[in-house]
Amino acid sequence: MRQVRFTFEGVTLDATLRDTPTADAIDAILPMEATIATSDGAVLFPVPVSVGLEAEARDAPRPGEIAYRPEARMVAIAFGPPNASGEDGSSGFEPANLWADAAGDLAQLEKLAPGTRVLITCI
Repeated sequence: MRQVRFTFEGVTLDATLRDTPTADAIDAILPMEATIATSDGAVLFPVPVSVGLEAEARDAPRPGEIAYRPEARMVAIAFGPPNASGEDGSSGFEPANLWADAAGDLAQLEKLAPGTRVLITCI
């Protein structure tokens, strides 16, 4: 079972990788650092990989699911439900590949500010 650790300023979150091409691509570039943004119940940051949309992609990751947005080349760690923003009540979140599942207290992600650095490592 492959695992990664996200280390923010004062916050650590571990995750188990799924068996997907996206997980393989991200695992291959670790360790890496990035600067986060926050939006709509998620922590977001860019990753230097390019993977197409996978068959199991969804537009609304559930809390604890870690997704990769191919069009933006961004990772999103969902910690809360997305706000409905589409006319049809959809999340407004673009389709994303689910590549890992977080373990631990997701509420700690809510206190992270945009601009916080994150270090992602294999464990």
